[in-house]
Amino acid sequence: MSKKIRMTVAKAAGAMAVAFVATTGATHLMGANSSAQFVAQDMAVVISPGGMQSAPMVAQATVSILPADALIPGKTLALVPETVPEPQPIAEPELASIEPAPDCTVTFDARLMEGAMVRLIALAPCDPAARFTIHHEDLTFDVVADANGALSVDVPALAPIAMFTADVNGETLRTIAAIPDFEAYERVALKWQGQTGLQIHALEFGADYGTDGHVWADQPGTAQRAVRARGGFITRLGDTTLVDGHAGEIYVFPAGMMQRAGTVRLSVEAEVNALTCGTSVNAHALQPDADGRLQTTALTLEIPECDAVGDILVLKNLLRDMKIASN
Repeated sequence: MSKKIRMTVAKAAGAMAVAFVATTGATHLMGANSSAQFVAQDMAVVISPGGMQSAPMVAQATVSILPADALIPGKTLALVPETVPEPQPIAEPELASIEPAPDCTVTFDARLMEGAMVRLIALAPCDPAARFTIHHEDLTFDVVADANGALSVDVPALAPIAMFTADVNGETLRTIAAIPDFEAYERVALKWQGQTGLQIHALEFGADYGTDGHVWADQPGTAQRAVRARGGFITRLGDTTLVDGHAGEIYVFPAGMMQRAGTVRLSVEAEVNALTCGTSVNAHALQPDADGRLQTTALTLEIPECDAVGDILVLKNLLRDMKIASN
């Protein structure tokens, strides 16, 4: 088998970043800049036994800040109760035990979970397989209820006062949860629509691909791992069977509980598949800034043609690495 190497020189905001990788498969590397506004014009260079080819890739990014008082419409954080209940995980049988309302009322509730997570429980008793579009901060994902109209999904909180809304059959429902252990964790998120092949990859404390410290969709880790300060975990949100569905991933790391200093290196990868080849993929990266306010970066990625199906695009700087201090 011949080895194919793909290399990208990324130019953004007056600076030049050069990234290089060699694998048995084909890999692109791209740079992204998180300044307020920029347009990066990249040139992917493909080196193979057949010669050199080039294909332009354009990444566009903008940043917006979500103010704290937008967490609760009409209210501010000053109205948050001083005490909140301890997280109490619920067993799956509890979901099955929910009694449907006789008037077909749709319910939507939030329960605290460990690892600064929230379990969302919904029931549309008269609408089997109802489609719920759930919003949390700037994250959106679609989930489909079961044959009884019920669903349960665990979501890492992106704010200390976590507001969730669910749109279903023209109706909007809201629920809210205060997260007592929110500050113990750092998190980043990625959202998109459709089957884009996008993934977050985290390399914790110098880990290599395929090792225990490599956290991604196929090796996601668990909330228990984070609670025990052993590393982070990834939660993938959204129904993958929906071709046009909103989806996303959230990576959570227990930065406030670690007894060692180091770096968690973050990247975003996109596998070229039959649905995306030759098209543009749009996504948004969500990451708190230095003041803890949520920052959103928009990305437009031109996917190579369909003869590149199976290749992987690697965006090295779309997400900032996490710098972890010893506690």
